[in-house]
Parts: sequence; structure tokens; C-alpha cells
Amino acid sequence: MKKYVQIRGHRKLNLQRDLAAGTYTQSELAIKYDVTTTAISQFGTRYKDEIDAIAKAMDDEFAGLWIADKKQRIAEYESDVENINEHIHDTAGEPNPNLILRKHNALRSAAEELGQLTAKVESTGKLHYVVEGVDMDAL
Repeated sequence: MKKYVQIRGHRKLNLQRDLAAGTYTQSELAIKYDVTTTAISQFGTRYKDEIDAIAKAMDDEFAGLWIADKKQRIAEYESDVENINEHIHDTAGEPNPNLILRKHNALRSAAEELGQLTAKVESTGKLHYVVEGVDMDAL
């Protein structure tokens, strides 16, 4: 009897793409992914929406990868910040500095994703222009 193996990461995406393409039977996929046909069936049911989305965009190599979508990444940052906000104070009511730092990092990452941070460039020294073919002393 095959042991339960959670299909994650690139194997998950590959299986979703295989199911979306419809070129293999469930038995063939079970062999390919070293799981039972029941596991393939349950996987197909669990990820039906994602598989359908991939089927509609098979040419898009990133179809099915939520992390490749800016809106999805922003939503994850928001979820993380909401979780941090729920646990930001310790039992004495004091804010946890580590959680505050993590929250600020998430907020900054979201702002970077949205292009809302301005690039700052500091320079020191002098700038010297040279115009080729012009005698500046003659001017």
C-alpha cells in the first residue's frame, strides 16, 4: 500500500498542468506521481478551480502559480499583517518588537510591489561636463 505523500511545490504545479491538459489517465498520473488513483481524484477535486484556470491559459508558464500574480502577493502580505496585528501584544499588553519589525517589512514589501516608494540616490563630489569639439575659453 502506498503511503500518503503530500504533493507540493513544482510537483503540485506539474500535476495540475497534467490534469488541465488531460493527456494522461488517472492511473497513469498515479504511477507518474507515485500515489493512488484515489489521491489523484481527490487532488483534481480539491484544485478544480486552479486546474480549470490553467486549462484556459496553458501557454502561460506561470498559470496556476498564485505567487506570480502581484494581486495574490499583496493579498498574502495583507493576510500576514492581519495575523501579526492579532498577536502583536504579549500577555502583558506590550508590543512585541520582533512582530513590529516583521509587520513593517511586510508593509514595505507591499509598497515596493505597488511602486509606491521613491528611489533615493545620494551622491557627493563634483560633476564635470566635457563638450567635445567646443573651445570653452573662446566663448
